[in-house]
Amino acid sequence: MTFHTYNFLIFFLPAAAFLYWIANRLDRTEEKRILRAYLALLSVGFTVSAGWICTLTILTGIAVNYCLGKKAYKKLVLLLGIALNAAVLVCFKILSGGVYAPLGLSFYTFSQLAYLIDRYRGERELPFLDYALSILFFAKLAEGPIVNPHRFVQNNQNRSGFSAEARYCQMNDGFLRLTMGLVKKVFLADLIASLANTGFAMSRLTIWEAWITSIAYSMQLYFDFSGYCDIAIGLGKLFGIHLPENFNSPYQAVNIRDFWKRWHMTLTGFLTKYIYIPLGGNRRGRVRTCVNIMAVFLVSGLWHGFGWTFLIWGTLHGLAMVLDELTKGISSKLPKPIGIALTFVFVNVCWIFFRADSLEQAQVVLRGLIDFSSANVLISPEFTRRIAKHFPMTDTLAVAILFVGCIVAFLMPNATRIMRSRKRSVPVLILTAVVFMLCVYMISTVDVTSSLYFNF
Repeated sequence: MTFHTYNFLIFFLPAAAFLYWIANRLDRTEEKRILRAYLALLSVGFTVSAGWICTLTILTGIAVNYCLGKKAYKKLVLLLGIALNAAVLVCFKILSGGVYAPLGLSFYTFSQLAYLIDRYRGERELPFLDYALSILFFAKLAEGPIVNPHRFVQNNQNRSGFSAEARYCQMNDGFLRLTMGLVKKVFLADLIASLANTGFAMSRLTIWEAWITSIAYSMQLYFDFSGYCDIAIGLGKLFGIHLPENFNSPYQAVNIRDFWKRWHMTLTGFLTKYIYIPLGGNRRGRVRTCVNIMAVFLVSGLWHGFGWTFLIWGTLHGLAMVLDELTKGISSKLPKPIGIALTFVFVNVCWIFFRADSLEQAQVVLRGLIDFSSANVLISPEFTRRIAKHFPMTDTLAVAILFVGCIVAFLMPNATRIMRSRKRSVPVLILTAVVFMLCVYMISTVDVTSSLYFNF
């Protein structure tokens, strides 16, 4: 069950919110144990929708890692914990081809590794209920953000004890943020996807079709993933839980280093804290710094998937970061529009490997990008026919939606900035409700696709 489904928005969410309101009224304890227990049980119920095998795997992993965490200050126990988590990840990702992978495996595995490493470094042992909720919380389980359990507990201590006015503001903000995420998913990502899916399914592309295909996937991935994170953060607010931001207008980055400060920020933070810095960071000379950077991005590539396409994607980003390091950030001195354009072109080309099912499929799009001999053909009849097959729209409308998506990604403020600048009012709340119902209507009448990172 994903967030952008009719069953979740109309049945699961209202029922869960109503029971949360009752639990909040009943829970008079300072620690809010009843609320935390309710949210943990609610999250278990959410995982059951993905299957009992998935649920048992997650619960077993939580129990094993929590027990290991009791003795994780011993290096041998830490290494055992890292090996077990890595083995589970590899087995599900490689041996089963990802078909039987538990919900959110890649995301909660990093959270559990963070807990073990922090315990080794001297952090306190968390109560089991707090630890379980930090891993299980349904809003961030499937696609993140990646949350450090200690930071999760620290950020959410006594958050349920807000005044009635404060809780109203939280629910107001959560509803708006959730709706913004749905708009990104339903009205942008899924409609733009028709162009990307069409292009990657063809054996030959003109130069215009190749660029439209690659840019469409870049926009689809951004609006799909950031839209999910907006929904997750909004759901967190509705249930009194703070989740970290994960995107900050990444396509407005002026260089590759700036891009990775804005894209999937919780993954960047994890890799920096638990891999880059322990390897020595930038403290052991330029050569070692470059080696450490490459190690981080190779791990990032393999975390996304075990295959040549993901390995190439990680390697390209690693090389770009190394080049930025060796040139001392000369790219940051370029005029801002040029920096943004160059960064996006590079990121856009790299996404081709990320999306492609094989190297051969990636080569089709890459060849099309530089096929200047086909510049006299805008969009072929075959491309138009396939667009209509993927989604009932004309190629003109599909490109128009892509253009709107580019304007939003490059020029508009992101969800975080909008939330900070907007004023709470009844008209805004009514407008949000109307847009929310439009999204629900679209979901109930159109076959909305699964999130790209769902069950990742």
